[in-house]
This record gives sequence, structure tokens and C-alpha cells, in this order.
Amino acid sequence: PPHEVTKNFLHLPTLFDQDRSQRIWDLLAKVPEVGRLIEHPAVLDRAHQVLGSDCVLADASATSIGAHTDGGAWHVDVPLGQLPEPLPDFPLTLQNVWMMDDFKAANGATQVVADSHLTRRKPVWGEEQKEATVLEAPAGSVAIWLSNTWHRSGPNVTEDPRRAIICYYSRPWIKPFTDYVSRLDGESVKTFSPQLRYLLGF
Repeated sequence: PPHEVTKNFLHLPTLFDQDRSQRIWDLLAKVPEVGRLIEHPAVLDRAHQVLGSDCVLADASATSIGAHTDGGAWHVDVPLGQLPEPLPDFPLTLQNVWMMDDFKAANGATQVVADSHLTRRKPVWGEEQKEATVLEAPAGSVAIWLSNTWHRSGPNVTEDPRRAIICYYSRPWIKPFTDYVSRLDGESVKTFSPQLRYLLGF
């Protein structure tokens, strides 16, 4: 029905960068063990501090930034990219990246622009940022930022992909990017903690 249609009509491909990079959507339905990262206290405690104890999971996916790719465009995340400026002056969403490989400037580590969330605007498509910070850290680390912080994947000039798991939390009154209630099978859900089930909308 029309009243259930999400406002996000962006085309988000599975393969990009001339098919050298890849996103894996609906990750929890494919790898239920990712639930342990979603409710990891190092991340969830911060999400509760920023968004409130009733926040929910909007999405969990994985990315592989391929070798010899140019890096992504600067952006803010859904639903902020679809909202008019000025953007809200309080946080709607929070993002984190679990690093499956060492994140380095050379292999496409995520880049952020410090304090860009304070501008309450979206970056202009193609706009360059001279003051970007590269989130370099060893595999197993996690980085957390407000989703209205300007960010992108950096260029990967190495021979190997740079891989990560991305979890995305939102206020409970924002429609999640993924409808976990309809996507997850009942047997998997039974193995989840009450806290994880709440985050997924059950």
C-alpha cells in the first residue's frame, strides 16, 4: 500500500566501482551471528547515549571496496540525504563500521569531515574536502560517527579489497531501511536475545 512505501527511492547497487566493489544487503538474514556485533556494548551503549534507549537497528550490511578503485562520493546517510536543508540540529541516526581488514589510507579506509554535522547541510555532489580525516585502525576495530557527518570510502590503490560490516541505528520513529520482521525466519529469531529482538522491531 502507498502508506507503507519508504521515502528512500535511491538506487543502491550490489556491485559498484565497475563491479570491483560489492555490498551485501540483508546481512543478518544471511549471517545471524552478526547479531553479536549489532548488540555489542561498545557500540550499543553509545547508540543509547546518542539516540535514546529505545533506538532500533535501521540496517546491517557488508561492503568490500575493491582494489584500484577511486573512492566514493561524500554523503550523509538515509534519511538525511532525502531531507531539506537545514538538516535537524539533533541526531537522527548513528553509524558504525567494524573493520574486517586493516583500515589504511592506501586501501580505501573510510574518510570523515570533522564537525561537518554542525553545518546542517549535505555535501555537494563532487565537492572535494581538503580537511578529511582517514579512519585508520587495525582489523577488529570499530569506528562510530553520526550519520549526518560527511563521509565516504577512500580510494583503494592496493591489490586487495578492504572489507567491513556496517551497522546503522536510528530513532524508533524513523522507518528502518530493512524490514527485519518480514525478512528474518522465526527459527533464527528465537536464538536472538530480547535486546536484539527489540532492536530488530519484534
